[in-house]
Amino acid sequence: MSPNFTPTDPISTFGGFGIGNHGLDNVGGWNSGSQNVGLFNTGMLNLGIGNSGVGNSGLPLGPLQMLGIGNNGNYNQGLFLTGDHLIGIGPLHINAGALGGLPAAAADLGVNYGYGNVGNNNVGFFNTGDLNLGILNQGLGNLGLSNISPNPNNLMAGNIGAFNNGLANIGIGNTGSVNLGFGNVSPHFAVDPANPTMGNFGFFNNGLGNFGIANTGTGNGGFPIGNLAGLGIGNNGNFNHGLFNFGNHNLGIGLVGDNLIGIGPLSISSAALGQVLPGAAALPSWGYGNVGEGNIGFFNTGTLNLGIGNVSPNFTPTDPITTFGGFGIGNHGLDNVGGWNSGSQNVGLFNTGMLNLGIGNSGVGNSGLPLGPLQMLGIGNNGNYNQGLFLTGDHLIGIGPLHISSSMLG
Repeated sequence: MSPNFTPTDPISTFGGFGIGNHGLDNVGGWNSGSQNVGLFNTGMLNLGIGNSGVGNSGLPLGPLQMLGIGNNGNYNQGLFLTGDHLIGIGPLHINAGALGGLPAAAADLGVNYGYGNVGNNNVGFFNTGDLNLGILNQGLGNLGLSNISPNPNNLMAGNIGAFNNGLANIGIGNTGSVNLGFGNVSPHFAVDPANPTMGNFGFFNNGLGNFGIANTGTGNGGFPIGNLAGLGIGNNGNFNHGLFNFGNHNLGIGLVGDNLIGIGPLSISSAALGQVLPGAAALPSWGYGNVGEGNIGFFNTGTLNLGIGNVSPNFTPTDPITTFGGFGIGNHGLDNVGGWNSGSQNVGLFNTGMLNLGIGNSGVGNSGLPLGPLQMLGIGNNGNYNQGLFLTGDHLIGIGPLHISSSMLG
C-alpha cells in the first residue's frame, strides 16, 4: 500500500516491492514507512528485520551490515540495540561517537566495557586481549563467542563467530586461517590482503582452497558448472571436482585414481580426450544401454551424456570440451544440468527452452528473484527473461501477479 502519486520518467519513487509494505520505496515484506529493506521494519532507511526508527542496520562488518535485527532508535548498527548511534549486540555495545575519538596510533586506551575483560578496548564479558566484542574471546579483534586469534596479528582482525581458532575465520569451529563456514581446518598462515590464499569454504573441510562439505586436500570443489562449483562433497586429494572422489584432478562421482572423468568404474582418462581428433575413432561409452559416443551411465543416447536416460544430438567432441549433452537424468538437448530439462543450457528440473534456472520454467533466460542465491530458483515462469516465480510474460520481476517490469528499474 502506498500513497497516490504521479510517476516520473525516469522513475525516482515507487511504492512497495514485496508483500504487505506500507509507504514509499520499501523492499521486502510488511515494512512501514519509507526506504526500508527487509521485513517488519518501521520508520525510514532501516536494513534488516524488525527495526524501528531511522537508519538502523547490521554490524559494520561486510555483508552483516545488511542484517540489523530488532534495533529501536536511530542509526544503530547491530542487533537488539535501544538508543541512538550504538554499535554492538544488545547490552554489549559502544557509542559510535567513541570510535571517532581514537587517534590513528592509539590502539591502547585501556578502556573495557562489560565485565571480566582483561586487556584494552574489549566489549562484553571475560574477553582477554584487545578490541574483542563478545564473550570469552582471546587475542585481537574477535567478534562472537570463545574465538582465539593471535595478538598482535597482521590484520588487526581476528575471527567472527564462535569457537574459531586462528586468523580471519568466519563461522563456527574453524581452525587455521581464512576459513568460512563450520568446522573447517586449514594451516595457520599469515594473511596478506595482496595474497588471495584462503582456507576452506563450507563445512568440515580440511586443507586449502576446498569448497563444499568434508573435502580433504587442496583445491577440491563441485562440478565446474555455475554455482555447482561450490558444492564438492567428500573429495580426498587435490583439485577434484564432484562428489566422493579419491585422487587428483578427477571430475565426476566416486572416482578412485588420477585424471579420471565419470562415475565410479564407469570412467575414462581425461588424457584420452586430447587424443580424439575429427575423423578419429569415436570416444567409448561406459555403462549399460548407452547409444552414441562418450556417454557415461545408463541408457543415454547421443554424445557426451553423463547420467541416466539423457538424449542429445550426435556431434563431434572438441578438445577442450565446449559442448556436452545432458548431465543428470532424462534431459533432452545440449548442456542441460539436472533432470528432465528440454532444450539447451538449462539448470534444474523440468525446464523447457534455453538458459532457464530453477524448476518448471518455459522459455528463455528465466530465473529466480534477483536476491543472491535466490536467483538460481526460478519456478514456473513462462516467457523470456523473467526473474521470480509463476510469472507469465517477458522481462518481469516478482511473484505471480505481484510483479513489475524490469525496464522500470532502468
